[in-house]
Amino acid sequence: MKEDSINTPIQKIVVPPPFPSRFARAKKEEAEQEILETFRK
Repeated sequence: MKEDSINTPIQKIVVPPPFPSRFARAKKEEAEQEILETFRK
């Protein structure tokens, strides 16, 4: 039962999106749209 004594948690590998800059740009545009919407009211 050596496996129990090690007790290593399974780590989830986080894979970054293939186009991080494009992804960030879309999020930034969403945030800017929300800001503009609040000013228009």
